[in-house]
Amino acid sequence: MRIRSHSILALGLAPGAHALALALALAAFAPTFAPGANLVATAQAADSVEAEVRAIAAELAPDLALAQKWKPTAEQIAAIAASEADAALLSAYSDAVYASISGSKAAAKPGQTEILVTGPALGDLPGGYGKEMAHFRDGVEFYGFKYVEPGQTSGMAYDGLIRVDGQWIFIPKAWRAFR
Repeated sequence: MRIRSHSILALGLAPGAHALALALALAAFAPTFAPGANLVATAQAADSVEAEVRAIAAELAPDLALAQKWKPTAEQIAAIAASEADAALLSAYSDAVYASISGSKAAAKPGQTEILVTGPALGDLPGGYGKEMAHFRDGVEFYGFKYVEPGQTSGMAYDGLIRVDGQWIFIPKAWRAFR
């Protein structure tokens, strides 16, 4: 598994060490940090989230119209928006995005057979998320994915996957609702 994380890569860690590094980083900031406590569980949770994002990306690769499966409900939008006004803007934006998604359009280009996962670190996502975070409730984490050719890091990128009450929703480029 790969997590493309600028903060982890900057540490110079070997591929595959991301889960442990993430677990250590999360545990170090926990108020009840005890060295070694729950590191395995934290690493497994990070791997689980990455696997879930990869599975969604793999399902969308042949046909972006399948994203309808992850279209948010009004209740899910209210759960992530900071205010009623923000929820109204995000809902209108989401409706417009989903209305524009046409059927039978592949999300990945030919040859893009690998998936890179981004997030939840804001540095891993488009800059608009950092600028517009005040419109989202504290604790909302965004994930993205990128279809790339083997060995490459650039390709077709998508973001806006959010887990709400254990269910994934997809609002591509959600930050644009507030421009």
